[in-house]
Amino acid sequence: MRTMTLFTVCSLLIAAPASAGISCDIDFCHFQVPRHIKDGNFNFYIVYSFKLNETGHPIEISKMKNEYVPEEQILSCLRGWSLEDFENGAVFSVLFFWKHAVGWHRLVISGPGFEQSIQLTGERVPYRPVAAPVEEQNTPF
Repeated sequence: MRTMTLFTVCSLLIAAPASAGISCDIDFCHFQVPRHIKDGNFNFYIVYSFKLNETGHPIEISKMKNEYVPEEQILSCLRGWSLEDFENGAVFSVLFFWKHAVGWHRLVISGPGFEQSIQLTGERVPYRPVAAPVEEQNTPF
C-alpha cells in the first residue's frame, strides 16, 4: 500500500493512502515571503519539476514558476524529500500555494500514477497565548 507522510514545521503527521508500494517523506517547507507580499493582497503559487534518482531523491530540479521566494529555499527543501519505490528518472511536479492572510496553505505533488494534495487547515499555532476578552463599557452615547 502506498502511503504519504507529511512533516510540517509543527511536527504534525498526516498519512494518506495512495497506491501500493510507495512511501514518501515530504517536508511542507514554510518558505520566507518578502514583507511587501505578506502585507499586500497577494495570492500566488510556485511550481517546480524534478526527476527522482535511484534512491527516490529529487534531482534536476527546475523552476516552472516562482516570482517571490528565493530559489535556494525551494531547492534546499526539495532536496530533502524522499519518494521511494518510483522508477529512477520518474518526473514529478510540485505546487506550493500562498493565500493572502493565511500563508502557505496547500501543496500538490504529482508524478507517474501518483497525485497527492495536502491542505493545511485549522489553527496554525495552537499553543499561542490567547488575549483576555475585552470588557464592554457602558457609555451614554
